[in-house]
Amino acid sequence: MVGIRHLKYFVTSYECGSYSQASELLFVSRQTVYSAIKELEEQTGLFLIKKYIRKVEITPDGEMYYKKAKILVEEFEDLTLNKSKRKFSIAVNNIFFGLFPSFQRKFIEL
Repeated sequence: MVGIRHLKYFVTSYECGSYSQASELLFVSRQTVYSAIKELEEQTGLFLIKKYIRKVEITPDGEMYYKKAKILVEEFEDLTLNKSKRKFSIAVNNIFFGLFPSFQRKFIEL
């Protein structure tokens, strides 16, 4: 099944122009990136990337797929980032309400 990881590896490879550079940004091996994109191609039935020795070339199907995948990856990252911010806000509020009133006023001034 295609997951966000597959899409992220594809988008990053597209933007970097190589599996090696993408793997460095993603902190995984080049083979991991390559395998995930191959799985993506197999499951979608699309030929997305032509592989050359030192670079990748995006196919016309890959160009169209990239536009949609990029939006999905950005939306997913925005969703997870906002979730982290909400958790932080809740934690800060819980701590805040446990403080003495005089300290709360000084904290608000900061």
